[in-house]
Amino acid sequence: MFSCGNLKCNNTKEDTVVKQKLLAALMIITLCVSGSASVMAAENESIMKDVTEEKQEAEDTFTEDNVSEKNKLSSPTNVQWTDDWDMQWKCVPEAMGHYDFIIEKNGEQYETSSWEIGNEDGIVTANESAFIMESGVYRFAVRAANDYDPDRFEASDYVYSEERTYVRPSRELGTTVGYWDKEKDGIFYYNGVDGAAGYYVSLYKTDGDGNEYSISGEWSVEKDGFKDSIDNLHTKDFTNDIKEAGKYRVTVRALSGNIDEIANGAEGEKSDYFDTTSSSSSIKDFFDNLDKTDPNAALSSLKNQFNIEKIRTAMQTDGDILNQMQELETSYATQNGITTSNQVSAEAAAYVDTNKISMIGAALNAISGPVMLKVTVPESKVDVDTNRYANSVQLDLKLDADGQSKDTLDVPITITMPIPAGIKSSHLTILHYHADDTAEVISPRDNGDGTVTFTITKFSTFVFVNEKTETESGTPANPTTENPTVTNPAPQASTMPEVQTKQEEGSATASEENQIVSPKTEQNNFDVFAAIIAFTSLGGAVLYAGKMKQIKK
Repeated sequence: MFSCGNLKCNNTKEDTVVKQKLLAALMIITLCVSGSASVMAAENESIMKDVTEEKQEAEDTFTEDNVSEKNKLSSPTNVQWTDDWDMQWKCVPEAMGHYDFIIEKNGEQYETSSWEIGNEDGIVTANESAFIMESGVYRFAVRAANDYDPDRFEASDYVYSEERTYVRPSRELGTTVGYWDKEKDGIFYYNGVDGAAGYYVSLYKTDGDGNEYSISGEWSVEKDGFKDSIDNLHTKDFTNDIKEAGKYRVTVRALSGNIDEIANGAEGEKSDYFDTTSSSSSIKDFFDNLDKTDPNAALSSLKNQFNIEKIRTAMQTDGDILNQMQELETSYATQNGITTSNQVSAEAAAYVDTNKISMIGAALNAISGPVMLKVTVPESKVDVDTNRYANSVQLDLKLDADGQSKDTLDVPITITMPIPAGIKSSHLTILHYHADDTAEVISPRDNGDGTVTFTITKFSTFVFVNEKTETESGTPANPTTENPTVTNPAPQASTMPEVQTKQEEGSATASEENQIVSPKTEQNNFDVFAAIIAFTSLGGAVLYAGKMKQIKK
């Protein structure tokens, strides 16, 4: 162990390297004070060579011993069923909300899942009554998973609950079948079921080979006595769940608020198909027959023939169409003297790098002149449901075109931008708040390089959140099961086009002071720190230590 002020840290490979570099830096300073610049250069090269060799040796040693140094997570305690068939246990703080589950029915495995329930502190309650469908003897097992930091921890042992017998009552909820909106792509409707306390809604996709499989399932149950009615019409927006070309349909299952009194309903019949290829094919035909010599006429014709949601769906699900939109934008911008740029405020630059933001479609929303995407931190922040969402970063995205702020677009814009600092890529959701305070839920596509891509038709406040898989009532939103949800696949056909955007002169970028240091970049920060110490003046040593952060591994 070594002490960093009042902070005590485990002695890891990083500690060894830090000590070596600090020693090297101090030796360099000593040489500088002596005034021998030539000796300093030679000795510096030799010292840094030794440091590099010792650093590699330390890393090799750490790699060999890493497995043996892992700490096994504590097992959950107080594992039990609640009276209304929720799973409950006392959390393991080091697991940071990550747990694995096994549910057994009559001694055989019935379901397995892995959830991220946020960084809970206290009693964790997870709703599983949605899956108790048949009579039998049930028990569940839970363990603290090592997903958060697998290099330091290994998963705990499973702990089983007591066995509990379920007798399915003779009364059960009815079924319902929904339908797609014929005008608005991705919007689905279904009537309520008398007596239902919630619903499990599943989205199925049929691919080009005719294979159909479930790609997502969401459920919620109200346990405060709420009972639905067949007279109520429910709406589900799948716009941001449909990221690939294909045929989609939906099933709805009614859920009981008390499965001991009335059983969950059976899965309803599958709905009619929503076929994204119909939108894509018609827009493809449009571009195939397009007179590209007049981009102004082409844009006008595009907007007249297709509503904005159909264009949005095509841009999200078809890479060829996104490329065609970019080509149209380039020629249109050239003809009308339109330039596009980004401007990120100093405060927002602590979260996103302006150089990694790109757009397709921005110029198509202007008549002439400059078009600028402005990213700021809102002065008045929206209230975020902390029971459902963990980390959150709020950003205002606005488009200035033709000398005014353009909140509602004429043509969709596809944005690629960095995942804000402090937000994890797993369970990432964007809440797009509109002027009427309603929020559109966007499931962005994770590009695997620290950026996400999403397509919008309006600008306002965007809240980037990590969604817990546990709401206040204990209802998981997006569990990972043996058939995991497929979220945000890349568009089919050609690869995503690369977009170059001009950075506005004077626009802010992430400064050294505002950078968030992650474990992956920590070594680079120590390299810079040693280099800063080594920067001296021959007239007398000038020492600038900057800011040094000790990150717990």
